[in-house]
Amino acid sequence: MALKSEHLIFIQHYKETGDHIASYIKAVPSADRKKAATCGKRWLNKPDIAAEINKVNPVSTAKPVEVDDLSTQLKKAADALPIKQRTFCEEYILDLNGTQAANRAKYKKNSACEQASELLTKPKIKAYIALLMKARADRTEITPDRVLKELAAIAFANIDDFVKVTEGEEIETTMDADGNPVENKRIYRTVEVFPTDKVDKAKIPAISSIKQGKSGIELKIHDKEKALELLGRHLGMWNDKLQLNADDELKKLYKTVMNGGGK
Repeated sequence: MALKSEHLIFIQHYKETGDHIASYIKAVPSADRKKAATCGKRWLNKPDIAAEINKVNPVSTAKPVEVDDLSTQLKKAADALPIKQRTFCEEYILDLNGTQAANRAKYKKNSACEQASELLTKPKIKAYIALLMKARADRTEITPDRVLKELAAIAFANIDDFVKVTEGEEIETTMDADGNPVENKRIYRTVEVFPTDKVDKAKIPAISSIKQGKSGIELKIHDKEKALELLGRHLGMWNDKLQLNADDELKKLYKTVMNGGGK
């Protein structure tokens, strides 16, 4: 089906702004914001409109443009946003909580959740958030892959990676009632904790704590079951309702790691 002139106006404006409400009003000036919000979303879901919005520009034969460094990309992405939306993005990466980010960016509290959901669909906002996260990952050297490796180290750790139980026997000699020596065999077990420099470094993250106690060295590893659950959710292995919370759990984990792991 051929696109109408108002559809073309909507597409062009949306490509420039990423705002479906303003784009609909541009295409249909008589519409109010409420109608524009509803109809704009409906238009975004039309296959022919979506195809035009997502169409990749033909490859140019002109001289390649030099790729901007990250700081330049950040500045350009920030300058392309109104100050309020820019603040929302910068607040959002603190805890990945859209509603709280909208509140801190001074959006109306009674509609912060809806505002956040709408903001997070805008291409320019998504692009700026992605750049902010990349910049922080570069600074901290913390990436999603690194987080997953840490989780895997915990999930697949075995206690015998760190300690060894050995068994031995000793003979005790006692005297029976007639004064004759009687040998008694006693089985004993000892726990040997491996020196950390002898443990595979990839497995060290599984260790929660090591301390010297009254009974000897105490070693504790992180919650293996929780790590397995998080990995399973990330991989989409579970079919129950818990899977619905996977993103929240990984966001909490990401927030903890980005804040220094609670150190």
